[in-house]
Amino acid sequence: CTPKTTPLAALLKAVDQCYRRQEDLNEASRLELQTTSWLVLDAIAIVSGLKPMIDWDMDCYNEEGRLGVYEPPPNFSEAAPLVDEDAIDAVNDDGAGVFHLMLDMMLFWPSPPSRRQWPQMNNREEATSGGISLQGRGIMTFRLKERSWNDMTRGYIRFLKAACFNVCVSKKHPCIFQGDYNGEARALMLSVMLASGNSMVGTQANDYLNVHFANSQPMFGAPKEALSGCSLTMACSLLVLVLGDEASNAILDKHSSQHQCLNIFGPQPSDISAMRTPLPPSISAKVIEFISNRLVVSESCVVSNTDELKLYVDLAVMVQRKHLNDGIWSIRLIYGLYKQIEVARDKAWLDDFHSNCIACAKDTLAGLPEPAHVARATLMDDGEGQVLPQEGDQINRVERIIARRRAENELFVKHRNLLRKKRLRFDDAFAARENAYEIISNLGRSRERNIQDGEEELTFDLPIILFKCAIQEDTMMKPRAISALSSLLAAFESMVDHAGGDPKGSSLQRQVAYLIPSLVDASYCESEAVRLASAQWTAQVLLLIDAPAAYCLSCFLSNDTDAKVAATAKSIVNNPELQKYQDHVKHQIVYEFLDLSNANDCATITMELEVRIATVAKDLDIPTSAASVILSSFDGSSKAAIDACKVDRDGVLRRCGVKARCETVSPNIGLRRDIGADDDNMNDYFLCGICYDDEVTSTDSYVMACGHRFCIRCWKAFLGNKVEEGPSQILNASCPNQKCDERVTGVELNELVPHQVPKWKQFILRQFVDQESHYRFCPGPDCEVVVVSPLGDIGPVECNSCETSFCFGCRQEPHVPAQCSDFERWQKIFGSSEFWVAKHSKPCPQCGVPIEKNQGCNHIQCSQCQFDFCWICLAHLESHNMAHSCNRYDPADHAEDDDEKMKLFYTDRFHAHEEAELFARKRLKSVDDKVQHLLDKFWLLGVEEAQDIVKAEETLLQARRFLKFSYIAAYGMKNNRGRRKIFESHQGALELLTETLSGLSELDLDSLYVDRGESNLRLHLRAICFYSSVIERYMERITNLDYQDGIP
Repeated sequence: CTPKTTPLAALLKAVDQCYRRQEDLNEASRLELQTTSWLVLDAIAIVSGLKPMIDWDMDCYNEEGRLGVYEPPPNFSEAAPLVDEDAIDAVNDDGAGVFHLMLDMMLFWPSPPSRRQWPQMNNREEATSGGISLQGRGIMTFRLKERSWNDMTRGYIRFLKAACFNVCVSKKHPCIFQGDYNGEARALMLSVMLASGNSMVGTQANDYLNVHFANSQPMFGAPKEALSGCSLTMACSLLVLVLGDEASNAILDKHSSQHQCLNIFGPQPSDISAMRTPLPPSISAKVIEFISNRLVVSESCVVSNTDELKLYVDLAVMVQRKHLNDGIWSIRLIYGLYKQIEVARDKAWLDDFHSNCIACAKDTLAGLPEPAHVARATLMDDGEGQVLPQEGDQINRVERIIARRRAENELFVKHRNLLRKKRLRFDDAFAARENAYEIISNLGRSRERNIQDGEEELTFDLPIILFKCAIQEDTMMKPRAISALSSLLAAFESMVDHAGGDPKGSSLQRQVAYLIPSLVDASYCESEAVRLASAQWTAQVLLLIDAPAAYCLSCFLSNDTDAKVAATAKSIVNNPELQKYQDHVKHQIVYEFLDLSNANDCATITMELEVRIATVAKDLDIPTSAASVILSSFDGSSKAAIDACKVDRDGVLRRCGVKARCETVSPNIGLRRDIGADDDNMNDYFLCGICYDDEVTSTDSYVMACGHRFCIRCWKAFLGNKVEEGPSQILNASCPNQKCDERVTGVELNELVPHQVPKWKQFILRQFVDQESHYRFCPGPDCEVVVVSPLGDIGPVECNSCETSFCFGCRQEPHVPAQCSDFERWQKIFGSSEFWVAKHSKPCPQCGVPIEKNQGCNHIQCSQCQFDFCWICLAHLESHNMAHSCNRYDPADHAEDDDEKMKLFYTDRFHAHEEAELFARKRLKSVDDKVQHLLDKFWLLGVEEAQDIVKAEETLLQARRFLKFSYIAAYGMKNNRGRRKIFESHQGALELLTETLSGLSELDLDSLYVDRGESNLRLHLRAICFYSSVIERYMERITNLDYQDGIP
């Protein structure tokens, strides 16, 4: 303090200087800031006529040593504070530190306020931290030390808030926030945040705002538009407080106009402890309302497109990205600016601004809760009011009646307040949607220019959201949604024409798949206007991209009760060029079933085998026994065998083990003597190479074409053992000589062990069935049925004998739309131990050993290194009993690589649909009872309408199974990104359709009939039938998908 300055002015300058040095604050300087801040507050208390509490340990007690209640002077609310010119000049020189101190004081709550103190607050705990930095909280609690708040300290803080506001902001007497633009802006910002009729400070702020805007007092150095509204500088400054320092600093750094905000706030804090958190929602709502209602942008600012305008847009978009208040705030901020900007010098920025407007409107419509009437509030105590007295209370009858009436009155007051708040919330949402629809209607064509210029890809996310809103909106807002759809229709038709010049090179077919479920939903909506919009979009947009889907939807809408809807749909149905889609014939694979236990069926397969053997023998001029061996070596393909022999005959015969047989003069005759031996040598003896009997005669021996002779007894034992060992042994048996590869055929078995020939023929027949691609054995237990696919088609098949369902290609469970190779790879991945470990375990954060959690506690101790950690977030714990909580989402970060994460992603969804399939199977078992109940109760319905429910349950089961295996198919396309994107778009559309049908089928029909009548019940059953048909067609078209065009 100097002779030329007053104590208050010196303290205000000291606070500003401390704040400017906050980047270099150490413990000593931090203590200096806290001490100086409270000296300023003490000085403000003194000039306002309050008795300051210096030593809180002593001042909290009265003369009797008891805790008291702080009482201000009698004329406190009327007395003007003694603010001198030196204090005003000190703040005008800087004032940033003083402004932050006042913000901390006004936003600080000693303890969570009650609803009576702050009724607009949704969560009372939010006020204890919202808008204040850790440094500011340390200042406010500096004098409290280790003690808790009491009535005396809370009362003192309450009146000190009023004193600070009176010193800083006033229109009736001198105050420190006046004299220049920054001072007036700070005063107005404080008033906007605190204005309320529920507190002393709120009343003061209200009075200031009323006087300020009633008189339209100009700010010193303020731009012209600030006279009666909110300037861009003030709007940006307020949005910085709404977002908090951490979110807003990144935006401020990108703009040159940040100095205008920094003139009010001071330097940007880089220390996390000095960064302000976002304002509480209740205060933010006031700020957003003030900006949206009062924002005024000068014409020169709009035309010149100043950086300050860009800063405001970026801050407003950030409010949307933070998902604050479901997007209502952001759309209000953007809409207020949108209404004032029509032209701009920078056309690129204007287009970008319009894109931001559309994105904001889209997010607002997508993020808002489903529109409905205000929910009826219940009469219940919220924990703060008086509880209704019970009969057992020890009070007399009159007092009990009075107390109960008083309690009831309080409950009714709370009930009315609750209805008012919900009504306000509904009004805010109503206004936000109204603004969003207007922006989309007016700026829809801006996307058309961007797409035609190649700057943006055509997507249907906007009409998808609008259709959803049009279906769910109430009567008042539905026409606006329909109007927005109508305004977009011409733009999208033009964009499709422009982007559809090269269908195979565009992504239209992939993108339109996401629109189809929305059009289907709109096709059975109660509103004729929504159904007409669906018919128009189908005729003018969908027809240009996906004609089969457009024809299917139009067939349903052509029978609509509304004449306009039916006429629009019939224009497609009656088009001669589209008649080819009229009869939908599902691709059916025709299978034949042959039972090997039936002699006639067995003879059919045997005849096919003998024909192929004869073909090979004739073309190659070899014995039939050799032809049989060669045919089996080439998997039953006579053509492959003949072609291979034409290229390398000797090599094929040698590899198949029939070379000697084919070169012998009489190869089909078994020899009981040496080849070319005379009759005189028939009684010669020789040594058997198996039993080493040296007295074996030629008549007791047998020799194959290879010339190796063994005794008949050993031959019979050899062949008998091979037959008993199974088909793999006898069908691949060769000469007993270790160095000979000549194969044993039916000739040898017929001569030596004729009783084993029938069994050998069965082995040959089964081998042929296994090898032939047109034949498949049924995998059912003890089933002898062979399924024949005459055309070689692969698909699901159900055995006509045991009713076992399986895939004809791999004999596993049906897995459409996944390929057999993908399904086989999937089973290997899912069955591998490495994947099980990745799926069901997490690595120890210290040593990395996999750990499986087999109990409920989330406190884990590694058995390898005794490291304690949290199972959910993997954070280190000091001990196993250490208190710890976390709500961090675990996105399987323990996966080693992207491929591992992809496996986890697809298996999770596979099992989710597998569980849904089990649920659908259970529902299908009880559907007959549901149909019978429907027929008994609603006699007005026919059997065909009731059977639609059965068909829906069957379709749901098929769709769940289809979707389950579709994730195997998608994983099989992991290396083909383009093909996978097309597949996933149709997969997503099918999922939406399936979920909708599931919701329709689970709806309580009794309640529907009671609440909405017979017409809506019939419409509901019609929608179920339509969805079942659509889903069946969609599964068929995904199975036959052409990945070049994106459609069948």
